Amino acid sequence: MSLSGLIADDVSAVLLNVSDFAESVTRYPAGVTASGAAVTAVFFEDEPDQSLDGGESVLRRGALHISSDQTVDIRDSWLVRSELWQTAGVESASLGSRILRLSRRDRLTTHGSGGFNLL
Repeated sequence: MSLSGLIADDVSAVLLNVSDFAESVTRYPAGVTASGAAVTAVFFEDEPDQSLDGGESVLRRGALHISSDQTVDIRDSWLVRSELWQTAGVESASLGSRILRLSRRDRLTTHGSGGFNLL
């Protein structure tokens, strides 16, 4: 077996193992919630961007690592940790995995103690 084949096998066996790093997320093809399907993935969220709309919302971004044999579309939505994310970009599959760029915009509201909450 080639080195790339061994690495692809390791991605499935280790990185995308729910017992180690991965979690179950739901893919909504083309954003259709009735067609949701569970997918094993590893999610990393970036630091939120500066607030938008005069401080009323914040843009959040993250990367979702999935198996390269998964079919994806730029119109897909993803339910990750009880939050709905939109596909912002799809990278080419490489060595057994594919990286999706996800984003979501959250509205901020002030809290009585002077902090902020996400709505």
